[in-house]
Amino acid sequence: VLRNAAQILATEDIPDALNFWQKIFQKGEGTVEDRVRYSTLAIRLRRFALAKREVEELLKAEPKDPVVQRLAIQLAQATGNWTEAIAECRRLAANEDNEVGRYNLGHTLVQASKPELGSQATPEQVKWAEEGSRMLLPLASTPGPLQSAAASALADSVNLQGEAARVVLESLAKLTNKTAADVLSMAVIQAKADPAKAPDAAQMIVRELANSPLESRLRAAEWLSS
Repeated sequence: VLRNAAQILATEDIPDALNFWQKIFQKGEGTVEDRVRYSTLAIRLRRFALAKREVEELLKAEPKDPVVQRLAIQLAQATGNWTEAIAECRRLAANEDNEVGRYNLGHTLVQASKPELGSQATPEQVKWAEEGSRMLLPLASTPGPLQSAAASALADSVNLQGEAARVVLESLAKLTNKTAADVLSMAVIQAKADPAKAPDAAQMIVRELANSPLESRLRAAEWLSS
């Protein structure tokens, strides 16, 4: 009963779900899945101290469980601990050794490389940007399930320019069924590669997304106003 109540409340991000899971833990009946769900909700609710305690215990008990590793990455990203997030991504990528692992690491490196508003990138952030771009470029320029996601991640990179930008743009342009994310990625990359073409990129967004769902048009409006 406690577990069912916790899961139902958690679907709506209701904090009381945490209390039900804590009662389960106190009775010694908590499973790894319970603790993962508890920690995931705690992160969403920004109850980072609660999440940190559980994630640390989970890592001790199940250090090679990919679900636990992804949870540790999620917590590190949410708290801005990029060094830890990258370290966990490296461990996960080494264990999985597949495109998903490389994408997650590349995406995290790119996110970590963004300097704070009004600041310049540190030497470490520059290295992260370069490594992240190298990992994402093959995925973004090759047809596959991760192409759009990798291109979107690269669009955020401060390091994408020149030949790399051209390769990604050409690859995305060849997609027959472009999503809103694909169009926005193309516009961002084009504008970064050649600021003089920013108006053309804006016109492309308006043209391509004119009949898209409201959420896509709102994302486009946010980019156009930035």
